[in-house]
Amino acid sequence: MSRTPGLLSISSFPNPFPGNPYLTLLYSSLEEFDCSYVQSGYFGQEWLRENSGAIDYLHFHWVGGYYENAKGKNSFLRLAEFLGKLWFARLLGYRIIWTAHNLYPHNRQRDWKSWLFRFLFVHSVNIVFVNFEKARNDFARIFKRRSGVFVIAHGNYRTTYPEIPSQDDSRKALGLADHEFVYFLFGGISPYKGPHTAIRSFATFDSAETRLVIKGQCLLPHYVEQLKGMAESDRRIDLQLGLDDVADPEVCQWMSAIDCVVAPYEDIYTSGMVSLRQHSGSQ
Repeated sequence: MSRTPGLLSISSFPNPFPGNPYLTLLYSSLEEFDCSYVQSGYFGQEWLRENSGAIDYLHFHWVGGYYENAKGKNSFLRLAEFLGKLWFARLLGYRIIWTAHNLYPHNRQRDWKSWLFRFLFVHSVNIVFVNFEKARNDFARIFKRRSGVFVIAHGNYRTTYPEIPSQDDSRKALGLADHEFVYFLFGGISPYKGPHTAIRSFATFDSAETRLVIKGQCLLPHYVEQLKGMAESDRRIDLQLGLDDVADPEVCQWMSAIDCVVAPYEDIYTSGMVSLRQHSGSQ
């Protein structure tokens, strides 16, 4: 594969995917700075050799799956394979970037092995991007990584949601009463985001004029049943869980209609959902 003279090029793992515009927006924005995006393939020696000299940067995002086994447990064998590929890529001339969306993979056990695996990975990349200043201190303190850590602000979603409807129009379209105060937990519904905590806390509210809506994709059948069991006795709790991502127009409508985003995360570092609500006009 040949490269375009004068341009930098980057590939990401994963490639941009439907359901979350974050990666698409990120790499399309880089074009303004003469950095072209190249679709990545399987991260292995064959692909790395084929693209050596044509791609400058390999950009990783969520990497836990590269060193976990089929049961989601840390695997020394998979870690060794992954780190071997990273260092092979560096020997071929690639520069490796990692955006630290979290300190550790979500919904995983935290122990000495989790720290060791992350430590070895963090010191195998050239550049670490974080989204806020305190994160730089965290990486120095926890993983002893002080150089090559840069703060890059989380981008906005203005081009994806350019026209935001009024709250009145959105409420009418969604069937929400004007007098209701609507709390909203949205996105990939997962235990680390704390929807079970939100339901438990909301049950203590003694007000008929409030509503809690939990909406998004949940791929954990047992967790769906757990949330349904917790919410079934409270008519103010509206669970809208499915297997598909929520379409962009519907996301925009809900974000305009609600009064408050709920984010009782058990573990949070960067939240695209909170950034999205800020763009749509939080109160």
